[in-house]
Amino acid sequence: MQNNIEVLNDVTKILIDSERGFRESANQLDSQYLLLKGELSTRAIQRNRLVQSFQQEVRNLGGEPETDGSLRGKVYQNFKKFTGLFKDDDKAALSAINDGEDYLSEYIQDKLEDNEELTYNTRQLLKTAHRDSCEGERFAERHLEIRNQ
Repeated sequence: MQNNIEVLNDVTKILIDSERGFRESANQLDSQYLLLKGELSTRAIQRNRLVQSFQQEVRNLGGEPETDGSLRGKVYQNFKKFTGLFKDDDKAALSAINDGEDYLSEYIQDKLEDNEELTYNTRQLLKTAHRDSCEGERFAERHLEIRNQ
C-alpha cells in the first residue's frame, strides 16, 4: 500500500500546482477574455475535485495526503509563465498551458507504466487524471487554433 500512497501523493503535488495555475490564470485575465476566464475557472474547479479524490484515496489507504503543491514543478512554472505572458502574448500563454498539461499527462502515464502493483482504485484515479490532463491539452490546442485563424 505504501507505493500506492507515494504515487498518489506525487501526482497530487502536480495536480495542486496545475489547479493553482488554472485559478491564478483565470484571476489574471481581464474582461476581454471573459469566455477563456470562465473556462480556466471551470478547469481549476475540476482539478480541485480531482485533488480531493486523490487525497481521499490516500486516507483510505491509511496515509497522510499531500496538501501542498511542489511550487517548483514544471506544471506550476508553466502556469506562472502563462499568467505573465497572457497580457502580452495569448498564443505563448496558451502554449505554456499546453506544455504543462503535456508534462502532467506524461508524468501520470509513466506512473501507470512503472508501477504494475498499484491497486485498482489507484489506477482508476491515475487514469482519470490522465484523461483530464489530455483534455487540458486539447483545451489549449483548441484556443491556439482559434487565435491562429
